[in-house]
Amino acid sequence: MEEVAIYRKVIIYTTFATVSLASAGLSTCSLYVFEPIVTNLFYFITNQPLVREQPFQAVYPFIDQYSDKYFLACYIHLTYGGYCTATVFNGIDSVFITACFHIAAQFKLITMKIRNSLGNTQQNHPFSAAKNREVRHKLIAAINEQIKLFDVIDLFIKAFTLIIMMHFISVALIIGIGSINLLKSLDICKMVCDSDWYYLDVNNQKMIHMLILRGQMAKFVKVPFFEVTLTAYTKIMSTAGSYITLLNNMLKN
Repeated sequence: MEEVAIYRKVIIYTTFATVSLASAGLSTCSLYVFEPIVTNLFYFITNQPLVREQPFQAVYPFIDQYSDKYFLACYIHLTYGGYCTATVFNGIDSVFITACFHIAAQFKLITMKIRNSLGNTQQNHPFSAAKNREVRHKLIAAINEQIKLFDVIDLFIKAFTLIIMMHFISVALIIGIGSINLLKSLDICKMVCDSDWYYLDVNNQKMIHMLILRGQMAKFVKVPFFEVTLTAYTKIMSTAGSYITLLNNMLKN
């Protein structure tokens, strides 16, 4: 019964995680695909000029994707590519999450078997020879399962190390490049402050003051729910660590 309960939890957690990933990826792609359609529908209803806009910004060689001849074909092609990309990423991430949950469940099952082998034999005197042999056989079986599980983890690491590393690098690059705007904006403040602005007249000093104020205003590349900055990246990583701790506690229970 305890094994069934463990597998039931794994199925629930895995299903929730994979469905959430798939929903997020496909929903994001759908927003990009249908936004130009809904926008132009609104323009049509309100008698405003229509605007040709592709779901994703892409440059096709040798053709103009906004021309009458190629616009619809390019729109369909970009839509198809967007859904394929979302599906592939969701598939890879879902396999990774499923494997992690099942490996964790196998460790929990081994722990349960060892506990049952030792916990049910509590007594105040040494074990008998027969009992020792029984416990030894169970421990050998548990150790063999542990060795096999470590072999599976080694294969798992070989398969996913590059994928996870590329995920991490891509996110780090996006965050780093998104933070360039803030860093370059602060460069203006630094340059102005290091100049001989105090020799200027009052009107020019006011303009310098405006430059400094504007340079200190945070202008980031914004996406839904967060800003693409190093601070936001740090918070995301911290939140991910919290989720890992929470999931670990859930699996322990």
